[in-house]
Amino acid sequence: MRHASEAAGDSPAPIRKRSAHPLRDGFVVAISNPKSLIYIVALLPPFVDPRSAVVPQLVLLGAIAISLDVSIGLVYIAAGSRLASAMSRPHTRRWLDSGVGLVFIAIAVGILAELVLRGR
Repeated sequence: MRHASEAAGDSPAPIRKRSAHPLRDGFVVAISNPKSLIYIVALLPPFVDPRSAVVPQLVLLGAIAISLDVSIGLVYIAAGSRLASAMSRPHTRRWLDSGVGLVFIAIAVGILAELVLRGR
């Protein structure tokens, strides 16, 4: 908390250089994620009727899943963009640093209170 006002004027340094191909990078990450495969294998079969043509059902369910994922991803992108612009303002960073400091102090007081009450 002591340094919250000092760090407010500094701009955070970029962690890494932006990718020249973000769509390709996102696709590679998504396709190589084993959780995605487990999700599809676990989620789709209960919704597929084996008495009907399976491939059209899988295509439809896949299209629905992709459209939902894209919609949710766009919401995350918009929220992240707004958060990044808010975090670039010194006032917001100072407020956040002070708030996090207060949370840590509250946790420390809670731990101290618990230790004192147990010691009785």
